[in-house]
Amino acid sequence: MSAARILLLVDTPNLYRSATQRYGPGTRIDYRAFRQTIGQTGRCHCEAMVNDGVSPGVVEYLSRLHYAVTYSHARDCDEMLIARAVALHRSADSVIVASGDGKNIELIRLLKTAGKHAFVAGITGSIHHGLREVADAVIEFPVLIERNCKGSQAA
Repeated sequence: MSAARILLLVDTPNLYRSATQRYGPGTRIDYRAFRQTIGQTGRCHCEAMVNDGVSPGVVEYLSRLHYAVTYSHARDCDEMLIARAVALHRSADSVIVASGDGKNIELIRLLKTAGKHAFVAGITGSIHHGLREVADAVIEFPVLIERNCKGSQAA
């Protein structure tokens, strides 16, 4: 039996904003741990959507972790994530949309209609209730919290 084919699409600004709102400054998204966990369940194509003004260091970091980096070329990454999901869904058995944004409810429905297992990953407490209802499962995206940072909270 062949390994599951997984497509992971990450809205990096959404995860960052959600994590810092929940845990405070100094919070970092643990892209490495999430990729490793997903990689244990199958063959994964991981793609990170970033805004055009993102620092080159972030792009380099994601690339080192074997995420394909795609620039949004827009105010936010929502439309690019949807476009990439539509373009790439045929190459996967399962699609993970890493964004808690309610704008992705229809995308999850579309993926399920296309016969895909559709999952949502996001930050605890920041995943839209409608996404929770339509997704096959919800996965909490891991974060790293700097305990020495003012305003950060322990996990």
